[in-house]
Amino acid sequence: MARVKMVAAAVHPSDFGMIAGTYGKAKAFPCVMGREGVGIMENGDIVRIPEEIGAWQEVVDVSTKNLIVCPKDLKPGQLALSFINPPTALRILEDFVKLKAGDVVITNGGKSAVSQAFIQLARQRGLKPCAVVRGKTFDDEAWLKSLGAERVFDESEAYFNFFSDSTSNPLPKPVLALNQVGGESVSKLIKALGDHGICVTIGGASKDPVRYPTRELIFKDVALRGFWMDRWARENSSELLPMMEKVWNLMREGKLTQEVAGVFKLDKFKNALEMAEGKRRGKVLLTA
Repeated sequence: MARVKMVAAAVHPSDFGMIAGTYGKAKAFPCVMGREGVGIMENGDIVRIPEEIGAWQEVVDVSTKNLIVCPKDLKPGQLALSFINPPTALRILEDFVKLKAGDVVITNGGKSAVSQAFIQLARQRGLKPCAVVRGKTFDDEAWLKSLGAERVFDESEAYFNFFSDSTSNPLPKPVLALNQVGGESVSKLIKALGDHGICVTIGGASKDPVRYPTRELIFKDVALRGFWMDRWARENSSELLPMMEKVWNLMREGKLTQEVAGVFKLDKFKNALEMAEGKRRGKVLLTA
């Protein structure tokens, strides 16, 4: 066993889902929340606090077996945001369709942490990532384009009409869509996809059912898939650390960043949760 002092922990929508009993498998009480966070051991190593223990606490005693040791040259705030969203974006881009330079990919929930990583990683592969956001502002568009977004659309638009297989159109139809919202939003994503396109669902922020247009399924042979990073990590444990090394190298090179909206001491957790549930750009972090 080792004692780990929490240094930084993230507040995620999935944490609220776990509290409400709607995300994954409910924890047995008594329990501590916090799916993602890092702490420092007495020997100076920076490690991920295991999700099952919960990162929203000052000090934890953990088994040293299977602990993920993190690089010391990266800031704790970025390390605390490196285990869920960037790997999810990486897996979406690598595991569902063979992408080639110039292909268009699209994501709704365009300001989310997953979308930030999705846009950056896609652009580095020579892809053309597009983002759909709710209530688009000039600042939103400028920010997402600075990350590599080709185009930024508003949810209210019939943006699926913008894409075309015509050679005169600036953007062909997307081959891959990332859905984090559900409801009408995912229907528009699917309408934007080209023939044999794939839509991968990782969340349902709108809390509306995921609706798939029958016409698109039949006449475009669209494939509908789901993805959960927790399951991937369990089923591919030998690949987890090499993948994290890839993520950390990109962070080290400044090619992958995660926006932080606010940082709160653990005793100000109520303020942190209020910010996390409100309108913001970036993640909320807790520190000990």
